[in-house]
Amino acid sequence: MAGDKSMIEKINPSVIRSKQFITEALLELMTEEDFNSIKITEITRRAQVDRKTFYRNFESKEDILIQYGDLLAQEFIKKIKATSELNCYKVGLIYFEFWLQHLEFLKLLLRQNLLVFFTCKFNKRVPDIFKEITSITNYQEIDEEFYQYQMHYIAGGIWNLLLKWIEDGAIKPPHEMALIFKSLFDFKVCCER
Repeated sequence: MAGDKSMIEKINPSVIRSKQFITEALLELMTEEDFNSIKITEITRRAQVDRKTFYRNFESKEDILIQYGDLLAQEFIKKIKATSELNCYKVGLIYFEFWLQHLEFLKLLLRQNLLVFFTCKFNKRVPDIFKEITSITNYQEIDEEFYQYQMHYIAGGIWNLLLKWIEDGAIKPPHEMALIFKSLFDFKVCCER
C-alpha cells in the first residue's frame, strides 16, 4: 500500500499539494497552540481540505511530522550526493547549513517538546544517510555490527552538537560548526589509534 501512495504522488501533483497544505497547516497551528491540543479538524480547516483527504495521506498528526522528517532526510541526502570530494568537514558544513535553513522548524519542535519524538523517527533514516556518505568517501566498513554502532554513535554526536548550537542561539556560522564537528571527529579517530 505504501508503494501505491508513492506511485500516486509521482503521477498526481494534487496529492503532493494536499500533503504540503496539511503539513504547513500543522506547522502554523503549532506556532499558536500546544501540539497535543491541535485537532485534525483544525488542521483540515487551516489547510482547506476535507477530512477524507487528510486520512488518505496521513494516519495522524504525528504522521505529518514523520513524513516531513522523511522529506528533510531525502533533501539532506540529495545535498550529500551533490557534493564532490566529501570529507568530514564538508559533511559538517552541509549538515549545519541544511539545519540553518530549517532552524525555525527545529525551534518549533523544541518549544513543543517534540525533539525526542522527531529524533527517534529521524534516526530511522540514519542508515540511508550514512550509506550515501560512505559510498562517496569509499569508507571501508570493518563489519556490519560495528558499522551499525559507529553510525548511530556519530549520528547521536552530531545531533547533540546541533541541539547545543540551537541552545546557544545558533550564533556560530555553519563553517565554524563544521570545524568543531571535524575536530571532535578527529579526536574520536585519534582515540582509536
